[in-house]
Amino acid sequence: MFLLPLAGLLSIFIPEKIRNSPFYRGPKGTAAKVFGLAFCLITGSIVSFATINHFHQKADFEASERRGQLSFVEGCLQGFHPMPHSGHDYERLFVAGRRFSYSDFDESSPAFNNTEAYGGPIHSDSGVKIWHSGNSIIRLAVRDHACPPAPDVS
Repeated sequence: MFLLPLAGLLSIFIPEKIRNSPFYRGPKGTAAKVFGLAFCLITGSIVSFATINHFHQKADFEASERRGQLSFVEGCLQGFHPMPHSGHDYERLFVAGRRFSYSDFDESSPAFNNTEAYGGPIHSDSGVKIWHSGNSIIRLAVRDHACPPAPDVS
């Protein structure tokens, strides 16, 4: 994610010799420098906003946990849909009437996002204790093979 602004910045400094070669298909001359600078500024702003938001959410979650304001559910999974190894889906689970979904590829929140397909601790036969804020899992305790396997839910 941090490489995007760097790519824009580097594109400003591509030597003219490379830009004039028949293999280079990008913008040339002043347009290349303006494009590179604009790309760098825009992607840098997006990355900065996402980073600040991530750490702000993390601080909010930690403060809620310290104040004892997290909600809590516990029990066997009532339904479980693991994320496939190919990705492109969210892992979903139901416990005590609550639905949670998360994905290894969604890094927009500092909440729990470790799916079974990528070594995560929750399986269809797990017993869980989940401390959460909304649908974000903040803290998790898992008992392996503590329950009958939960049905797959789509």
